[in-house]
Amino acid sequence: MTHDQRLASLGIKLPTPLKPFGVYRPVVTYPVGNYIHLSLSGHGPFQVEDNKLLIGKCGTVRTKEEGNHAAYLTALGCLSTIRNQLGGSLNRVKRVIKSLVMVNGDPTFQEQIYVANGFAQVFKDVFGAEAGVGARSAIGMGSLPMNQTVEVEMIVEVEAEVQEVETKQINTDEYWVDSIPELDNVINCCGHFTSLGGSRLHPNAFHAMQLQSQRFVDLNALLQHAGSRIALLAKAPKGYSAHVTGGAASAIALTTVACMFRNINNIQQIEQLTSMLPHLNNHLCCHVIVDGCSDLRWLSQIELTGAIVHIIGNSKQPMNVKSITLKVKQLGGWSRIACFVLFDGAVASNLNNMSLEDVINVSNATVPVVVDAAARLPPIANLWNLTKRGASAVLFSGGKAIRGPQSSGFVIARNNIIKRIHLYACPREDSVCRAMKTTKESIVGLVAALEAFVIENQEYPKIPNTLANIVALNIRNRLRGDVKTTKITDNIIIRQSTGQIEGLLDVQPNQHNLISIDLQNVIKRNKFQNEGTRKTKEKDTTMYGDGVNHGSPLNIVVRDAPTMLASKLCRVAVGVPRVAVNTTKQGIFINPILLTSEEAKYVGKRVADEIIGLVLLNDVVDVDSGLSKL
Repeated sequence: MTHDQRLASLGIKLPTPLKPFGVYRPVVTYPVGNYIHLSLSGHGPFQVEDNKLLIGKCGTVRTKEEGNHAAYLTALGCLSTIRNQLGGSLNRVKRVIKSLVMVNGDPTFQEQIYVANGFAQVFKDVFGAEAGVGARSAIGMGSLPMNQTVEVEMIVEVEAEVQEVETKQINTDEYWVDSIPELDNVINCCGHFTSLGGSRLHPNAFHAMQLQSQRFVDLNALLQHAGSRIALLAKAPKGYSAHVTGGAASAIALTTVACMFRNINNIQQIEQLTSMLPHLNNHLCCHVIVDGCSDLRWLSQIELTGAIVHIIGNSKQPMNVKSITLKVKQLGGWSRIACFVLFDGAVASNLNNMSLEDVINVSNATVPVVVDAAARLPPIANLWNLTKRGASAVLFSGGKAIRGPQSSGFVIARNNIIKRIHLYACPREDSVCRAMKTTKESIVGLVAALEAFVIENQEYPKIPNTLANIVALNIRNRLRGDVKTTKITDNIIIRQSTGQIEGLLDVQPNQHNLISIDLQNVIKRNKFQNEGTRKTKEKDTTMYGDGVNHGSPLNIVVRDAPTMLASKLCRVAVGVPRVAVNTTKQGIFINPILLTSEEAKYVGKRVADEIIGLVLLNDVVDVDSGLSKL
């Protein structure tokens, strides 16, 4: 039974919604999320029969029973407003979130709960116990406008409106995407690689984007509302907010510019200088210090703003207080430093021997410390840990584990940084950052995905670890079942351990199990070993090959056994799923975080079959001729 049908079955007739008595809106729809907020004003006990409000204090003029009836009448008025707001139907009401019932009562009156029940019972009857009963406050008031007996304010969640769009029926066989062999389905065992599409868009994000695509909106206002919502979800400390960006890479550039303007408080001056970027080195604090142990692939995002990058330290000789202080002195002091950029993966792995707190202390808390945490989710706690530890700005990708649009990201930062970002980011047209466009669809899609992410990823790494077990089990069972190669495949080392333990800095997040397959004891004749390229059997799990820079993980150049196996997995007949894996000098490893259970079973069996084929190829023919056949 629908809500409208239940209302009719109860014999309830709703009054015509009242017009505002003053300067206010009776109801407002939230621009982000599907909520409607009913104003306190205009929602009181309106009596249809005499076209008047029920007035008088409970406890003196009115009994508690009359107060209960006044609350009932108020509920009918609220239902009328909701129905009117939703186009004449209550069926889109998802649930009552909260109601505030104010009872006009004598100081000695104590039956506010009894009165409020007259309001709540109506919503329970119409929408059911689950959807119709929300959080509630029932309080007594010394007086109410026009001496009405009851007045109510409430928030209701509603289903998104389905837009009816006339579309031409097209035969799916005619879609160009289905006619290109290279676009066969790929089973992603690499991780959230941009070159493989990032992630699967969350259904909530897709729904929000579809709804927003049919609406026009003040983009600046939407960005601010979205930033406030993100800051709330990320438990940002007081004095912090957020801004949606076109990916985490553009968040780096946007934050850099904000930091370059950090000594300028005049808004008009910032707006004037914005149009002059990136040619302002003599007018701003333009130097950016980057930890040499950080991920340096994104330095171009800093440099396109006109900032000058200075890398301190490396993995062999990490930065320290002395090297930082010396560099700052050479550059003319801290007033010339825009910000300090760290990669959270390096900080978490202690590669630079300096904690976030150490870097903040050495900068005397005067220079913003920016942390690139693009793919450092989950665990969910990373959303708030870094800001609570004092980071001035933290950058995240929206299109990886969060499952928002691939072209989205966000920065959580101190208010002064976010305020400056708002001044020159999209939709501003005369800024170098104009190219980093954020759309109305990507903004709401990101927020919807983030809302789901903080709920659904509480138990990480439980699910990817379970998928890792499925893959490993199917590999072992398949290998053991092949009589021809049992002796050889017994030498294959299959282990499960986290990216953090394996030292794979490029794997983010890194607290779930990966499946590593060591091939060095299997392939006995390898032309690369003969050439002296591989002279040691020491463990080496460093990622290498074409997949490292996420440029083309399906275009594998065969140079040894691991890349040969990776190539065979992703070069197959049309219609057969391609399997993308990571390679190391030791072998391959499989990242299960994006797999389904069925995909995990398939990958295990498929990898085992390709290993068996590789072993047989190596035993029967020379490896050189085997390579030529691929």
